[in-house]
Amino acid sequence: TGPSGFTSNEQYPFIAPASVANIGKYYVNVTSDKGCTSIDSATAALYIKPIIDAGSDATICEGQSVQLNSTGSNNITSYSWVPASSLSNASVADPVASPTTTTEYILTAANNDCKTSDSVWVTVNQNPTADAGPDKIIIKGQSTVLNGRAGGTNVSYEWKPDSYINAASVLTPIVAPVASQIYTLNVISNVGCGIATDSVLVKVYQQLYIPNAFTPNGDGVNDTWYIETLLAYPGAEVKVYNRAGQVVFDNHGKAVWWDGTYKGLQQTSGAYVYVIDLKNNMPLIKGVVYIIL
Repeated sequence: TGPSGFTSNEQYPFIAPASVANIGKYYVNVTSDKGCTSIDSATAALYIKPIIDAGSDATICEGQSVQLNSTGSNNITSYSWVPASSLSNASVADPVASPTTTTEYILTAANNDCKTSDSVWVTVNQNPTADAGPDKIIIKGQSTVLNGRAGGTNVSYEWKPDSYINAASVLTPIVAPVASQIYTLNVISNVGCGIATDSVLVKVYQQLYIPNAFTPNGDGVNDTWYIETLLAYPGAEVKVYNRAGQVVFDNHGKAVWWDGTYKGLQQTSGAYVYVIDLKNNMPLIKGVVYIIL
């Protein structure tokens, strides 16, 4: 027998669901088959399960923090948040969260042996990033593609200035400036996480210029036969011949430059004939380049 009129003839009575009305002392009267009796008692205590609310979901920008604000009742004695690595203190009700990616934080609150859990999401919007790509070289009248790249959550793009460009709001526009021009790529966060910028130089030459001499003496100045304007013709082939008609340099259509050597040996001072094929159905370009030592 017990509180609230409880009675049972079972050896192991089960009370469910338990409520405050069941708190108190319970008595058991045991009778043997010979009519002998014995009485004992036990006290039942009831812990009320904590009530917890982890708070409202939040949204932040990369690198920012937000304070979590949980609420609870029923004599909470401990708090435990997971994951704990990006929290200021995982054992308090209102830690500061600094996640690098969108994270679900789960809060477990306890009082004595009773526990309750709830969760909250912190969404992290990645900041914008901008990469305008490598510098470009063209001959006046040519066009080139800018190789822009962008990152971030929900971003838009804008190139400045918007002259001599076919589309200023795409990452890879075609440009054809008449003079050397710096283009700036702006990557704008549409969720309030700022703007990132980067620039690229489009160098415009009036004509193809081929240096007629270089000094491969190892002093770090003019040590290679560098034909910068040839970068305006990707895939152009360059061959250099010595006096005997032997090919001492062949770029095989790549942007590599002659350092004045052949098979690792420094060539002597003097004139060397070159032949350049621009690979654009134009006549071959022939001339002489001098090594000066």
